[in-house]
Parts: sequence; C-alpha cells; structure tokens
Amino acid sequence: DILTNDDFRQERLAQLELLDKCRLTALDHLQIYQKRIKRAYDKRLHERTFKVGDLVLKENQHVTKLEKSKRGKFAPNWIGPYIITHTYGSGTYRLTSLN
Repeated sequence: DILTNDDFRQERLAQLELLDKCRLTALDHLQIYQKRIKRAYDKRLHERTFKVGDLVLKENQHVTKLEKSKRGKFAPNWIGPYIITHTYGSGTYRLTSLN
C-alpha cells in the first residue's frame, strides 16, 4: 500500500478540493445564520426619531459606585428632562438642560 508520488499528489489535491467545498459550505451556513439573527433583531427594534424642541430623558450612565452602593436598585436610571436643540442624523442629538 505504498503510494507513488503521482498517487499522493492526486489524493492530496482531492483533499484540498474537499476542504475548499467544506469551507464554502460553512461560509454559506454562517451567512444564513447571520441573516436569520439580523431579521429577528430587526423585528424587535423600534427606531425612535425626535425633532428639535422635543423633551427627552437621558439614560443615567454615570452613576458612581458609591451611589449604587447607597441607593442600590433605587438609583435613578434616567436624568433630565432635556430639550433637543439640534439633530445631527443617525440618532445623534444635541441636548440642553431645562435648568
């Protein structure tokens, strides 16, 4: 069962072709999966648009560790109200405090 050089080359080429087919199949499956995940995400997404002059609340992302430890789950999640003074597009706004 000793392979000659030509037999070995032919077998190796067949393995490489099979590997390429497997990679392409895996890529196809990945793309199908990503489209399905995107479709499920987009179904739940509710895009909100605001106009200049609208009043909005802003998510409180700067709650310090001390505040969290003192207030726990009662720390405010939202701060504001703010008024929208300028829209930049793609969900970006300039906010001004009412105070």
